[in-house]
Amino acid sequence: MEERPRNPRSDPIRGLLLAGFRDASSGTYLANYRSLPGNRDNTAKMKRVHYPFPRGVGQLYDFTEAHIAAVVPLGGEVLDVGCGEGTLVPLLWKAGARHVVAFDISSKIIEVAKERYPGSRYLVGDAEDDQFMRALGRYDLIVVRNTFHHFENKDAFLMRALGLLNRGGTLLLIDLDYESNFSFLGACATHLRFILTHPAWTSLKLISSTRFFLGKAMREHRYHDRRLLTQQGWYTAKGVQRQLKKLYPDISYRRVGDFLGCGGAYIALKRRAEGNP
Repeated sequence: MEERPRNPRSDPIRGLLLAGFRDASSGTYLANYRSLPGNRDNTAKMKRVHYPFPRGVGQLYDFTEAHIAAVVPLGGEVLDVGCGEGTLVPLLWKAGARHVVAFDISSKIIEVAKERYPGSRYLVGDAEDDQFMRALGRYDLIVVRNTFHHFENKDAFLMRALGLLNRGGTLLLIDLDYESNFSFLGACATHLRFILTHPAWTSLKLISSTRFFLGKAMREHRYHDRRLLTQQGWYTAKGVQRQLKKLYPDISYRRVGDFLGCGGAYIALKRRAEGNP
């Protein structure tokens, strides 16, 4: 798929170059990483948030794709935050996006995305880096799937992301909490849903590949995630809803894909008013 021409005034590559970011080769643009205020440096952060997910593990959450496609604006500019292997990119194109920009903190995973789903802008950058985010331009839809729980300052990210929306634009969060992912029943329910809705061979391949969930690296990763979410008050479904409503009373929140409250994910949708500058 060839990339479609983009308005130079809203081109994130132009904005990144003007902001002093360097070309990381082959059309991928890499942020000049630096320490974030009050946090560990980004090298330590990358070790915490990026680890070798097996290929195809994102399929566990393909039940969210219909909800994403439903809000893609026809002919709109779309930003995929924390895109991973680029799984959502073809869905965004098919749903009617005119341009898709996708980025992740890991340069290795971006190379995988570029190989699997060419034709979009792929960037390497940190969603919590204010300079990087401000250089990206404006969008009609910003999608953040299974990434938000990694952020150390969620309030700041939400404010920053809303500032990137065009008038009438939409911020879509799809993410995980205790009930959907961090509890034993939640993890089992997510896998059970996949088994019941996919062919047997596909299910067997995925279950075999997700043995890594029992590994030391994954246990440490989940420990850090749980500690971060607990400290911030975003760990449980009630906590997530309370935090979102406190920040934005008009935000839309609901759960999808769960079995009796276990598994699935939560969806939060916030639109930028038409009259906002």
